[in-house]
Amino acid sequence: MKYLFLTMLLFAIPAMAELKHVAVFDITADDDVPINQNQLLYITDDLRKQAIAVLAPPDYSVMTRDNILSLLPPDEELDECLAEEGNCSVNLGRRIGANYVTEGKVIMLSSNLLGISISIHDVLAGKQLGVITEEGVVADEGVQIGALLEKLRSKSGDFFAKVKGVQPAQPVITAPVAVVDLVEESPADKRKFSFLKTPKWYAVTLGVLGAGGIGFAVYQNSVVSTSYDDYKKLTPDNTKEEFKEGYQKVEDSKSRRNIGYIVGSALLAAGIGVHFSF
Repeated sequence: MKYLFLTMLLFAIPAMAELKHVAVFDITADDDVPINQNQLLYITDDLRKQAIAVLAPPDYSVMTRDNILSLLPPDEELDECLAEEGNCSVNLGRRIGANYVTEGKVIMLSSNLLGISISIHDVLAGKQLGVITEEGVVADEGVQIGALLEKLRSKSGDFFAKVKGVQPAQPVITAPVAVVDLVEESPADKRKFSFLKTPKWYAVTLGVLGAGGIGFAVYQNSVVSTSYDDYKKLTPDNTKEEFKEGYQKVEDSKSRRNIGYIVGSALLAAGIGVHFSF
């Protein structure tokens, strides 16, 4: 019996972790900025490296550029979309299954000074989590990329850490409190229900309840996946209310799933504890 409980708990705990995908989109520049495509890609790759350092597995996965391009719809051009104003990056993130996306743009501030702005967005909520703004010098030989990268690196840690800040806090799981029955039972009642008061039956009951909670959570996880797929299919032609309703369905399913995992795992752990204690 104890090995059954341990096996169920080992399967339940990994299922509680949900991998978050982060897409660092290519940084773009206005036509009048003296910076070439290779330099922009280099800045983007360096930013992606900073993201990996902060948002590491098993909780997060930073998507590669090739991975992003392979997931785009056939009729979607990454460069053209990112050059547009609006929520293109969020819509792209939704289509490729990313939870968070970054986008950046370089503009000229004066004849020898450029500005770069990089923002990070929560795709599901459709909101901006943070932004980096920096300035770079344009010399006769071109943009001083090294100095600009150093400035961005000094801010990238706090920038990407904002993703972790939107994660819900995990509830504290407390041990079950024993209830003392102060009512004196008759000898007949004691004999009749004595088998229900053995540690074995406590452990079995907690185990069954825990398995039920985890089963409910697994079902809700499939509902989350289905709801999120429906949400990703929404287009800019849909109304704000439809986006809000789709987002709420995903969040509600996630809440039910997390409650199922937490309560189910707590009951399984309590059952194992009772089993090993007696």
